Amino acid sequence: SDSLAIAADEGRLHRNFMGYTTRMGEGRAGEDMLMFGMTSIGEVAGAFGQNHKDLKTWTQAIDEGRLPIHRGMRRSADDEERRRIILDMMCNYEVRFADYEREGREPFAQRYAGALEELRTMQADGLVHVREDRIEVPPLGRLFLRNLSMPFDAYLEGQQKTKGPMFSRTI
Repeated sequence: SDSLAIAADEGRLHRNFMGYTTRMGEGRAGEDMLMFGMTSIGEVAGAFGQNHKDLKTWTQAIDEGRLPIHRGMRRSADDEERRRIILDMMCNYEVRFADYEREGREPFAQRYAGALEELRTMQADGLVHVREDRIEVPPLGRLFLRNLSMPFDAYLEGQQKTKGPMFSRTI
């Protein structure tokens, strides 16, 4: 009767910045999240937005009939693909390379060679299995899903290289 467990078994589990939820159908159904109130964050059709955090600014926008959005970002094609990879790993515990290999593109193992190499260092600890055609996350690795997903986060790579702020620390 646990809706998340049922969704996981049916391949309908989804994750966003708030945690796990269920997808309500095919495609993007259930993935969009609207934002209401100050500082709220939303995601609609491949774009993120965050509302103003200052009450005066937020109220002024509302009073003027404008959306109180402070900033927003549209994901690139690369962002979308990496997002799907991370969601597959965190929700389905498996990434099948064939799902990401389209005609004319280099093979997954070449495109993400660096990420796969990082995962192989965790393989000896039994956290992940890097196969020829897929990545599998065994039960032990599910405790470390965020760590296993990090090699696919292009923005995290940039923060580590520039030693900028890192907001998503793990154990």
